[in-house]
Amino acid sequence: MKRTLLTLICAVVLSLGAWAQVDEVVAKINRDGAWKPKGSFLMDMESTERMIAQASRYNPGALKNMLNEVEEDHTFAQKILHARDEIIGTKKKLKKQNKLLAKYFDNVEQARQSFAQAEETEKCFALFSGALNGFMKGGVNRSMPSGALKRFYYSNNNGFAGYREEFSLHKEKGKNILKILIARRMNMPEDPGETKCEMEVNDSVFQRVRDMVEEGMLYDVYREYHPEVMVMDASGWSMDITFEGGSIDSQGYAVGPDHQDTLHKILRYLTKLAGIEGE
Repeated sequence: MKRTLLTLICAVVLSLGAWAQVDEVVAKINRDGAWKPKGSFLMDMESTERMIAQASRYNPGALKNMLNEVEEDHTFAQKILHARDEIIGTKKKLKKQNKLLAKYFDNVEQARQSFAQAEETEKCFALFSGALNGFMKGGVNRSMPSGALKRFYYSNNNGFAGYREEFSLHKEKGKNILKILIARRMNMPEDPGETKCEMEVNDSVFQRVRDMVEEGMLYDVYREYHPEVMVMDASGWSMDITFEGGSIDSQGYAVGPDHQDTLHKILRYLTKLAGIEGE
């Protein structure tokens, strides 16, 4: 007897919870009209596939953010489909379904549009989340571009702190040119000003930088880096390394890139070469 009563109580609690979700869905659709996901790329498969192609450029932290952002759409799409099943049940005839839906929704057509969109969004979410989880597990594994180094460029700046640095190793009018600009604490009273350097270097410098990129796997980076949580007042950076047979392009904010030790090794080598080590 006690077991039967407990089972009945559980069934009632579950039923109340299920209908609370139905009430939530009905209230939202009656208030806002046909439901659409906040993430527009979850509207249809074509939009999702385009977004997946872009997402392949991002680091795991940014990919995790993307998944968190679409979770709300996924959850509410599930609620919509649950509400449909609770209201319509197993009724197959369209006339009977519409009669049941009319008891809850001010506009039956908007309700049906919401059901169709929820089904499509769930398909899109499954594809999107599967692809992003695959990216996070699979890593980058880009290959080293072939040929000689043609250009190395790196910049890092923080406007609030007044910090900026730029490193450029490039060909200019038949010469190998190294340019460095370092400016720290520009907004402070004891502003030390800027350290600048422009000098001609020989081919061995280009070869050395190329070797460090390859040995330190600096080619194995994502195109975009963003932190897993919102960060204020951080530095933004960009890197562009061009070879005869390809290039490495990467940028980010607050985090990245992978193989930072290699990048810092190259920057220390160039500052020492310019005679400004320790700036």
